[in-house]
Amino acid sequence: RAWKILDKERLVSNVLPGYFGCKKYESFTRQLNGWGFKRLYQLTPDNGCYYHPCFLKGIPKITCLIRRLASNLGKAKPNRNGE
Repeated sequence: RAWKILDKERLVSNVLPGYFGCKKYESFTRQLNGWGFKRLYQLTPDNGCYYHPCFLKGIPKITCLIRRLASNLGKAKPNRNGE
């Protein structure tokens, strides 16, 4: 249900330039927030992972439901108790 960036440097050098219009990790995470992805902060194995309810392995058809959020709605303060 969630995915994690394991090698930030490799992501920045190999993936971002070819697939995203940015070259900085911070810009990429800002884009994730804008598309409604949430970073998980609970003290579980998913800590630091990103999650979106319409981005699930094995169900590619629902990715069309992912929409860009209105300004200032992407990044919200994390709810550490009940993500």
